Amino acid sequence: MESLPQSLPETIIKQDNVKHFFKSITILFIKISSVIKTLNNFSVIVPGGLNTDILGLGVDRLVSPGELTLGGKLNIGPGGKSRNMAQMTAAFLGKNKVAIISRISKDHLGLWEFPLQSLIDSGVDTTYVKILSFDDSGHKYPGIALIRIDKNGKNEIYVLPGVNEDFSCKDIDGADILFTNKTKQKIMILALEIPIETVTYCIEKAVANKIRVILDPGGINGSIDEILNHNIFFRYRLKHFFLHPVFFHLIVLLK
Repeated sequence: MESLPQSLPETIIKQDNVKHFFKSITILFIKISSVIKTLNNFSVIVPGGLNTDILGLGVDRLVSPGELTLGGKLNIGPGGKSRNMAQMTAAFLGKNKVAIISRISKDHLGLWEFPLQSLIDSGVDTTYVKILSFDDSGHKYPGIALIRIDKNGKNEIYVLPGVNEDFSCKDIDGADILFTNKTKQKIMILALEIPIETVTYCIEKAVANKIRVILDPGGINGSIDEILNHNIFFRYRLKHFFLHPVFFHLIVLLK
């Protein structure tokens, strides 16, 4: 009887590794399918401001006070944390699963159109965006972020709140129907680029309706201890949140 080749144990190990690989892939697809099914059951409310970003791209360097430099490229586009979060969430959940509550003023330069149109194009429900005439807004522009970025990617950002600083509890009450939560499957995603009083009111209203609150606590000067004492389901810097595995685990936990 011939002896077995010495390479047989190695062959068996490779076959086991292949079986383990395909088993892991199968489990992964099952989990992903479960996450997608769970996502389809949820709807999201995003109260917050709408900004237009005005960027100076590719400048040689970020200058010191009183200095001047030439170069770079101008770009204008949609921005604002709340708008960004609404659009990213809609990319996961699909059309009309995300609704934003906001206000904007129709300035004569047309800067108001950038953030609003981007949301409409992304399938976000903008029914509860209050669109004010420039006169009715007190001649306030939409929220504007002035951003300069050098060739190495370093940046400076100046946010001019404009009409966002008037975003009030009345704006939230005007969207009362969004807080109806009979199926207990609503989430509110919230940033701090609106008045703190309005943020607190949003959280209280959400908690009262058993809506889970996800808060991005970044981008504010001063203490937010009072806000963090509320019943917030999850706190995270949301510029990384949607790229983090915890996003998917969180959705599963919400089931």
